[in-house]
Amino acid sequence: MGGTGKSTIASYLYQNTDFADKYKFWADVSLKPDFTIFAEKVITEFGGKVTHPIDITQLINDLLHLLSQHRYLLVIDNLETLIDLERNWQHEYYQQFFNRWLQQGTTSTLLITTREKPQSFQALQHWYPLGGMKIAEGITLLTKLEIVGTATELEDFVKYVDGHPLTIELVAGYLREYCGSQLSQVAELGLEQFDLVYEEAAGLHRNKQDARLSWIIQQHLNRLTPEQKNFLIDLSVYRPPFNREAASYIIAGRRQKPNFWKKLVLLRQWFKPKKTDKQLDIVKALQELCNCSLLTKTQDNRYLFQTLVREYLYQQQKQDLTTAHQQAIEYYQLHLKEEQSWQVREDVSEYLEIIYHYCELEQYALANNVLNICYGFLDLRGYYAVLVEIYEKLISGWQENLQPEDRSEFADSLMGLGNAYYSLGEYQRAIEFYQQSLDIARQIGDRNGEGASLGNLGNAYNSLGEYQRAIEFYQQSLDIARQIGDQRGEANSWFNLGNTWKNLQQNPEAKTAYEKAQKLYQAMGLDKNVEECDKAIQSLEEGQNNQ
Repeated sequence: MGGTGKSTIASYLYQNTDFADKYKFWADVSLKPDFTIFAEKVITEFGGKVTHPIDITQLINDLLHLLSQHRYLLVIDNLETLIDLERNWQHEYYQQFFNRWLQQGTTSTLLITTREKPQSFQALQHWYPLGGMKIAEGITLLTKLEIVGTATELEDFVKYVDGHPLTIELVAGYLREYCGSQLSQVAELGLEQFDLVYEEAAGLHRNKQDARLSWIIQQHLNRLTPEQKNFLIDLSVYRPPFNREAASYIIAGRRQKPNFWKKLVLLRQWFKPKKTDKQLDIVKALQELCNCSLLTKTQDNRYLFQTLVREYLYQQQKQDLTTAHQQAIEYYQLHLKEEQSWQVREDVSEYLEIIYHYCELEQYALANNVLNICYGFLDLRGYYAVLVEIYEKLISGWQENLQPEDRSEFADSLMGLGNAYYSLGEYQRAIEFYQQSLDIARQIGDRNGEGASLGNLGNAYNSLGEYQRAIEFYQQSLDIARQIGDQRGEANSWFNLGNTWKNLQQNPEAKTAYEKAQKLYQAMGLDKNVEECDKAIQSLEEGQNNQ
């Protein structure tokens, strides 16, 4: 379960094994990264090279080959985020990687933390279930956390919280901050009344430990000043670890907002190398929250929430986070990387966080506009699962609040999701979204959108081997392209028809279609497409000669 110390123990092993730094890597998958992101990061961290454009099978081969060439330590933290409720893999590429790992093994060590054991790992013997601490261990932890009490008090408290490390840590933080580190004052926290509280909260929590954690966290919040509490809850809008500068935007949002550009000048003045009083105030505010065990400070001076703490703050505290999301967007906007420098998914992480915050604000059209900026990069680099996750969140919220003027852009998003599923080889899912996009395009009279949707439906049915249905859609797309004077669309339709007739071994029809497409591409000066037509025609002719 959460908070039992899985990541803490893994971190200890990571720091205290005999692996040199260049031979170990920590992968936190709590944000469900696309497999290509995960694999690229591991390969590059271990000194390997990634071949572009991305081929998933080759990427898996390269990763497994690398891990077999040397003794590496690869930690995968929070694996449960990659599996569904039935404990099956949510994404097939992770499944392929782990299945092949199990089949062939490597010389490297894979260390996993997870709340749930994947079905495919069921037979593995090397699992270490973590329950609560033993009484002696819990007492040792309380002592390390500077909590003072009699042997009986310490023992009784560890028993009461079932030795749950996160609960012990949170209570210790509370006692240090408000009770002089004296365990004898734990009654002030009201724990003796917990069972009554739990009974009243039945149905609101998955289990008693979850309810207890919520109760403990709430006691911390009750002790904070209103300003501290609001600041902490506002910070919970940040998903990844954040730095002092990011926190300052949250503070700025709680003040009377000046003109944006004036505020930008002020913020830049704050972050000159010389520490100002305002900088120190932010550092102190963050440190106070760390002292209460509500935030954790990392070695690189960033801050993060324990997962359970953030979930409680973000989901159960009924506070308007509109301004906090807006401030987070402003922070990320000022840290966007130049498009020319994009190489891996992390290079567009600020864009993806902006999309997330716009979706939380239910400003879906703006989220879609930002996604359009980095869509081409994510698509060309093979981050299809990332696109699926983003589009599904975007579309599920947008369709419930869809305004008439947004229907065209919403249809484009449906097509984008269809394209991502198509690239993942999930053609039936792609067809569902292409059809929805087509329906909207027809409703609003968007002939360009209608033609594009029809062409994509043809591609999906062609990939399924349903060639006659594919031809029907391509013909409809061709007719629309001619009617609206879309020369590029007409050329694409002819080329797709050529591919389908080739699959049906109707070579004369295929050659005629390729030649018509080639002529149109030449008129538009699209040399690369002309070359593709040349290759297709040559392939037909070589096939006829061989026969």
